[in-house]
Amino acid sequence: MQYLLGRLSDSEAARFEERYFADDSVFDDVEIAEDELIDAYVRNRLSVADRKQFETKLLGSERIAERVEFARLLSKSGFSPPLSDERAKVSWWRGLFNFSLTPNPAMSGAVAGVVCLIVLAIPGSLVWMQLRNESTRLASERAAIEQQKQQLAQEIADRQSKSNQLATDLQSAKEQQERLQQQLQAMAEQLATTSRPSTVSTIASTLLFSYSTRSPGLASELIVPPSASTIELKLALEADDYKFYQATIKSAGNPNVFTKQRLRSRRSGEDRIIVLQFPSRSVSSGEYSISVSGLTPSGTYDPVADYRVRVSKK
Repeated sequence: MQYLLGRLSDSEAARFEERYFADDSVFDDVEIAEDELIDAYVRNRLSVADRKQFETKLLGSERIAERVEFARLLSKSGFSPPLSDERAKVSWWRGLFNFSLTPNPAMSGAVAGVVCLIVLAIPGSLVWMQLRNESTRLASERAAIEQQKQQLAQEIADRQSKSNQLATDLQSAKEQQERLQQQLQAMAEQLATTSRPSTVSTIASTLLFSYSTRSPGLASELIVPPSASTIELKLALEADDYKFYQATIKSAGNPNVFTKQRLRSRRSGEDRIIVLQFPSRSVSSGEYSISVSGLTPSGTYDPVADYRVRVSKK
């Protein structure tokens, strides 16, 4: 009983369990002790401490709970099973067979038959009830697991949808930011253009085409008057494949007269052009070539087109 009530130390419980599994008589003793504890619990014969230990250690077992319920039913029916003084030998359950209602042999046999039928039916009923309860529990667990799976699948789908939406929003934000930067750059260039004096004589401008397009191999002539402080070269592009461009002016005696990077293309009529401006004092009269290259995502420049211009200063 001390073992069942959980009052043995770990070492004592371990030694007892070794005997419990090795000795059938100890196994029987445990069964008898369970019967007597259940009977004492149902009849309120346990001390407060033992009753608390019984409810804590044993009543949580579905098997013990069913036996307690059955014992209560027997108790309510008025049946009072006798208890033997030798608790380790006889169970009150076994006392079911130790009564006599009448000296009449026929009546005794009938009562004994009824009792036998009841006793034989009890294990089957208990097994059936246990199987039914176990089946109900398993069905409930399966339903709970299936519901958890559905909830988890829904959460995964929701998170994936949110992730896709965030990726779309981020891409839209990047595109909008790029458009705003382009608009800001265009406004800045427009403001810079409108802030300069509008006299035609301050800028000498010309439109150039690459070797392979409208004037292959020919150099366009640009006349720069003395009043022109700025030269503007509009370089027509065959294809606009890069975000930024670099333009380098070369001459026969100087391979790098003037270089400007991070140029953007713009529309001029039906053409896409790059506008290259530089002080007129940077060049003198003579023939120059302009090499345009495009900036790749890796940071290198790819050749795009070459142009020629003959500068004539008056």
